[in-house]
Amino acid sequence: MLLKQKCIVEGGLALLATCARYVDLSQHAEAPEERRRAQLLLDLLTPVAKTFPAERGFESNALAVQVHGGYGYTSEYLPEAWLRDQKLNTIHEGTSGIQSLDLLGRKAVAEGGNALLALHEEIEAAAQRAGKAGVDAAWTDTRFGTVDTGRQDIVFTDADVRRSRSPAGARVLVAVGLADVAAAVAIVAVVRRGRRLGR
Repeated sequence: MLLKQKCIVEGGLALLATCARYVDLSQHAEAPEERRRAQLLLDLLTPVAKTFPAERGFESNALAVQVHGGYGYTSEYLPEAWLRDQKLNTIHEGTSGIQSLDLLGRKAVAEGGNALLALHEEIEAAAQRAGKAGVDAAWTDTRFGTVDTGRQDIVFTDADVRRSRSPAGARVLVAVGLADVAAAVAIVAVVRRGRRLGR
């Protein structure tokens, strides 16, 4: 329970720090292309940054109550107040459903899916830096894999996704080790991009 709480808190902080970095880059980077790319990444991650800490923060606080056993939900211990306060965050941030619709309906398909490709490049670069720093390769593997679309198995790479000429929905951007939300976003983005381009 404690390790899961640590993962939620540190993951949320890392996500928000990354978004703050993109805010700075989108406004102050020297090259216009770098500013545009940072804004694209910020737009993609903002709905996630609003939802993840609110939703998972409540889960983390619920675990804090459980750590105290039967005494957890009493006014004698702070986790009880944290749990109540954290529940308000999901209300203040709007509904997760609206953030999801924003992510999948607008942000993921921005500029023809370039936001997702930029995110993939950022993840790939981070994995390479981690590998050079000595992190085990099992933790940094971001290779693309085989996806069963129901019609055929497709093995693809980033280059394949960029030059895809397949029917809408046939190509799906899924990287081993990415979060489920990134996979869902990628599926929708590739399908919508293919429909818009008449593929």
